[in-house]
Amino acid sequence: MSKVNNRYFIFLVFAISIVAGIFAYSIAAQQVSLPQRVSKLRVEINTIQTSASNFDDRLRTLREWGDDLASRADSRLRSCLACSFVR
Repeated sequence: MSKVNNRYFIFLVFAISIVAGIFAYSIAAQQVSLPQRVSKLRVEINTIQTSASNFDDRLRTLREWGDDLASRADSRLRSCLACSFVR
């Protein structure tokens, strides 16, 4: 009886790892780079109004864009950049 349970357990772990791998691969394939998302936002910002359906995506793009700019900025410029985002 113990060998049967071990085989099922091994099969279950193997199946879960395959499903997790496929899920991780599909998530990675769907992600678009930050420069592509910023250029898309620059085009859409004047033509498509912000709504509940695109708010989260735009907010995430702006936040990551600001983080990227702040990480590449000079140290004395970082505080000014952070203040401008707060305003």
